[in-house]
Amino acid sequence: LPFAPPEPPPSGYIIFIAQMTTKIRHDRPKVHHNQIVVVREISKIWKYGMSTSDREYYIEFATEARDEYKQQLREFRATGHFHSSKI
Repeated sequence: LPFAPPEPPPSGYIIFIAQMTTKIRHDRPKVHHNQIVVVREISKIWKYGMSTSDREYYIEFATEARDEYKQQLREFRATGHFHSSKI
């Protein structure tokens, strides 16, 4: 919609799930993927299999996206439209 506010960005955890889901499906193309089972596997990796510094990468990415979102939302509230990100 041309006059809709910007959508909030995903969290670092959600970005990680999206990337890992794609990776798992690419790495195992002949296997049927139950989304619930895949997300459970990925959640265990996030919680137990990653170092804090690895998690920080995704959290920092989400923080930058959130800062951009806040700017876009301020712009939308002031003018009724916003400039989307260049990515």
